[in-house]
Order: sequence, then C-alpha cells, then structure tokens
Amino acid sequence: MPCLPMNYFKKWSLNNPTQIASTKSAKVFKVQRDDESLVLKVYTELGKKAEGRGALALRIFNSEASVSVIEYD
Repeated sequence: MPCLPMNYFKKWSLNNPTQIASTKSAKVFKVQRDDESLVLKVYTELGKKAEGRGALALRIFNSEASVSVIEYD
C-alpha cells in the first residue's frame, strides 16, 4: 500500500489506492469507495499552505465548471 495517512481509508471507506501523481504540494491517489472510482489528494505541508483553501473553493463552486468534492478535511 502506498505511503499515505490510513485514517482517510477508514474515515471515508476508501480502498485499493493507486498513486497516480506526486508533487511538492501533494500526493494523488486513485481509490475506490463501493462501486465508485474517486481521487484522493493528500497535501504536503507546503501544499496545505499553498492550496489548502482550494477544496473549500471547489465545494462552493459545487462542481460548476470544476470537479466535485465528495469529502475534505
């Protein structure tokens, strides 16, 4: 299993992670929840500072011209 915080798997019922990207700001994983394929983005400390409010903005846009945010913390 890739190196990532395991609490997200239990908290959001995720499984089968496959890392699809790694940058200075985040690691990105393809995951499964029930029959859905989702993407999990886990910020580094740098990413939290630079992009941390991005999930909130995406939530406000409510998938209008953006991705849908299912869960975030």
